[in-house]
Amino acid sequence: MAWRFEPGERLPDAFRRVAAEEVARVEAGVKAKNANGVKATHEARQSFKRLRALLRLAGPTLGDGFSDESHRWREAGQRLATLRDGAVLRETFEQVVADSGNGMSANDIAALRAEIVHGSVEADNAETERVLRSVLSDLRGAKRRLATLNWPETADDLGRGLRASQSRLRKSWRRARRDRTPKALHHWRKRVKDQSAQLRLLRIAAPQEAKAWREVQKQVAEFLGDEHDLYLLAERLSCAAIPPRVEPARTHLLEAVKKHRKALRRRAFKAAEEGCSEKPGAFAAHLSAAWKTASKEQAGPPISRLR
Repeated sequence: MAWRFEPGERLPDAFRRVAAEEVARVEAGVKAKNANGVKATHEARQSFKRLRALLRLAGPTLGDGFSDESHRWREAGQRLATLRDGAVLRETFEQVVADSGNGMSANDIAALRAEIVHGSVEADNAETERVLRSVLSDLRGAKRRLATLNWPETADDLGRGLRASQSRLRKSWRRARRDRTPKALHHWRKRVKDQSAQLRLLRIAAPQEAKAWREVQKQVAEFLGDEHDLYLLAERLSCAAIPPRVEPARTHLLEAVKKHRKALRRRAFKAAEEGCSEKPGAFAAHLSAAWKTASKEQAGPPISRLR
């Protein structure tokens, strides 16, 4: 089934089912014969993020079970992230050159490219295989643990999770607006992606405003993701050991990156203003009430007793 809760489905059953299906999806991708290592890595990372969003939604009910399991998924995701860092860095470099490289010589671009590629974190096939095998081991343990967690039981439990989600999102958004540091922006992006995954779970029952907000969240996450990739590229460019003749080209690219990052931040903050401003209580009440109504409608009217 899809990543969603079905109205009328008992909430603990819905949480367990979605968690089990997500784990199975990763297993199938990693185990597939002739699997594309890059694709399997990307899909596994996305699944880990969705599973952590699921755990955060259930966090107020799970208590310590939430933090322990979430920590395991975070470590697994970090191991997978190292497999594609180099590829992302190169792709970002090529895009910046395509957008802003006018007037730069081919020799200068080649010199900068060589420094970007040199020392980039990109695993070979053997390393990819090793990490993916460790992921399979993680998944076997996860299946057992996820089946035994005390998942939320009621719409009120769901509301508590939604309230915590919006509270975390608002806090990270405010800090990002205030600090504008790469760390604060990256943390905000993670909370945006968490809530986007959570709203996707409830999309059948969600009111139209929530569906529209999720579409905005996807845009915001993309803006912030591109901004973070550019930040990492700027860090690598700044540290690159290059001949003096290439210095003007590096300065040119760094200025282009700085300008583009600023534009992406501005677009992200503008798009997110309304959704991130909503108070947690109102956000949670609206969605949990919609879920409760949809569940009642799916269950149908009570059967009358014969007299």
